[in-house]
Amino acid sequence: MSQSAKSNCLSVARGWRDNLMSHNRSLSGIERQCLQFGSAVQSVHAGLVTTYDFSGDSVVVTIDGTRKTPVQGRAFQQALLNVWFGPRSAETELRDRLLGLR
Repeated sequence: MSQSAKSNCLSVARGWRDNLMSHNRSLSGIERQCLQFGSAVQSVHAGLVTTYDFSGDSVVVTIDGTRKTPVQGRAFQQALLNVWFGPRSAETELRDRLLGLR
């Protein structure tokens, strides 16, 4: 892996960690899941199709057709949903449109 690709991977993982931290009051109890999720999404970059399947009590990340290890836990599901739909969502207009409020 090139140095540029490694840098991008770390940047994506840090970005998700920062998003999870800024949109949730605490990540206490889900630190392991946050690390696992960061590892799963670290290869994401422009042009890839990424899906997040909230199935049962886990989140399954699929990147360009490659299924990653599921991240277990309802608390993690809620923390991840808070990034888009929580009261401190950075994209309030998007959140409101997705929820049919605008």
